[in-house]
Amino acid sequence: MSTRVWTVAAMALATVAVAACGNNNNNVSAPAETLGNPDSLTYLLLPGGPDLPNGILLSWAPATDPNVTNYVAFARLADTGQFGELGSTVSTSFHQAGEPLPQYYVASEDQFGDISSGTAIISVDTAPPLPPPNSVTATGFDSASKVHWSADARLLNPALFAYYRVYSETAVISGMTASCPTTGPDFAVEGSSVSEDFVVTGLANGTTWCYAVTTVTLDGHESVLSAWANDTPTLGAGAFAVAMAPSATVVVHSPKPLRRVRTLARR
Repeated sequence: MSTRVWTVAAMALATVAVAACGNNNNNVSAPAETLGNPDSLTYLLLPGGPDLPNGILLSWAPATDPNVTNYVAFARLADTGQFGELGSTVSTSFHQAGEPLPQYYVASEDQFGDISSGTAIISVDTAPPLPPPNSVTATGFDSASKVHWSADARLLNPALFAYYRVYSETAVISGMTASCPTTGPDFAVEGSSVSEDFVVTGLANGTTWCYAVTTVTLDGHESVLSAWANDTPTLGAGAFAVAMAPSATVVVHSPKPLRRVRTLARR
């Protein structure tokens, strides 16, 4: 990927002017020679947290024009207005980190800097199409917790479902009551699973943990967080055996803290 990349601030303030090139989406004059376009532009969201993507991957079919040397990705901060250039690539995909922008298109470029009219504009809808599971429970074992949830979200649209993400954080103890603050200071991803059973091992006995689950679709949309379930592993609970949940995803406790996600143009 080239270093010719616009910052978000520049996109917000500047009017795009592509010298000696043509791009119908930018409302400038066409190139001296018509240049073939890429086709079939699609996107994949990259989950960053519950109902909050942290990146987008654009993909397209290559242009058949032999004069095409590379592709240029464009985006804009609103559904109207000028597009800004995000960057260029010789591949048929483009990754933008951070929160996705509302609209994109991709154009071809030749060795003279001429740019084609571009693909059709695609609009990005970050609203998750699937809900989280509506029932989550946690059962304690010696140095482990078994988390189970209902299959209702997956069965709502099996063709759209991809996998689940399991989140954890330590519970807040007040007297004899354990509560789960939403996205507390140690809120993190424990792992992912296609099963409705998930086992976390390597936990300290006596510490109460909170668990919640999201649903992720094939195009990368992640649902909101489910209700929390909490559990306290204890030595007396005995060890977890695979025979108790043969299809479970089993992980060693090593949560992945969530990176902060840029806020650009939230819906």
